[in-house]
Amino acid sequence: MKLTKGVEMKNKVVISIICVVVVIGASIGLYLGLRNTNDKPVNSVTITDMVGDTVTVKKNASKVAVLARSAVDMLVAFGLGEKVDGVYYTVLNNEWAKTIYPHSENYFAYDYDTTVETYLARGVDLVIAPEKYIADNLREHGITAFTVSQYGTPNYDDSVFAFAEIIKKIWEGNEIKTKINEWENEFTAIKDEIILKLATIQTTQSLYYVRGDKNKGIRYTENSEKTIQNTIAKYLKLNYVSKDFTSSEPTAEVLLSTNPDYIFVGGAFQNTIINNIRTDSIWSGLSAVTNDKIFNIGVGFVMFEQNGVELSIYLADMANKIYPDKFNFDITQMLKDSMQKYFGKTISDNDATNMLNGKKANGENLA
Repeated sequence: MKLTKGVEMKNKVVISIICVVVVIGASIGLYLGLRNTNDKPVNSVTITDMVGDTVTVKKNASKVAVLARSAVDMLVAFGLGEKVDGVYYTVLNNEWAKTIYPHSENYFAYDYDTTVETYLARGVDLVIAPEKYIADNLREHGITAFTVSQYGTPNYDDSVFAFAEIIKKIWEGNEIKTKINEWENEFTAIKDEIILKLATIQTTQSLYYVRGDKNKGIRYTENSEKTIQNTIAKYLKLNYVSKDFTSSEPTAEVLLSTNPDYIFVGGAFQNTIINNIRTDSIWSGLSAVTNDKIFNIGVGFVMFEQNGVELSIYLADMANKIYPDKFNFDITQMLKDSMQKYFGKTISDNDATNMLNGKKANGENLA
């Protein structure tokens, strides 16, 4: 039957509409097919951060603001330094950072109070925060952020590798994963050797840790069983006395009553603080002072006692100092090897000694 021109035109219109609908439907189907069941874009990954928050992050983020100091150490060490836009400003005040990784001179100096507008203006696609409240606030303003903490839940025992594993999920690349696996194996080997050799030792001696990133003297510590310092102390069969304090700045009376056997001091002001401890008569009766058991903690790209790749060196160094009859790790060589392997930096024995003693390359105090 021959169709009239009007009917023929109408059929063509209907067919055209059907084709358009089919194309749109196919496009929608393709789009939905490229998203997972959580309606998450393909170029992203969902991670659980170190305070338990679930966050969707852009894969291979390339403009990262790192406010958590230990996080930048790992990012640079695992080959992601050029993905970093900026860091917490105190990292840049440490001359070792520029010596170890010269590209850090290009980093923007961030603070905890950096405005949302600044992050947006700089095109930041990820913020790594040291505190949950910072990450929460940024996410409320549409900026992707998660937390890397120096505290674990319920303690740090299962958190040592947490950030390294998050890095594996966000950034692709066999070289990145290989470096992370090597570092995790290095730390595990040292930890296991220490635990094995100290298996029969009873926890009778005590450790007090001084935060020397600020010049607050001996009375500034980390007062929580959740801290990484408490976990390290447990490996070494020591009682971490600060975990029982009600304040991070204990009174002199409280500190004197605990009478720690060992005092470890970190941060840029460590040598000033150690000198004050040894010369101020109020502390002369402390066991650690009487027996000369006050020790430096190394400083490299960041403080060794934070969760960076130098944490394995910190643990081995403590083992040497507390149990010299049981351990003889070659700390200088370990540090030189670590700088070369993770940062591509060759350092001398003298450099290593100064790092381990919390000093500048010229032997002067860091602060």
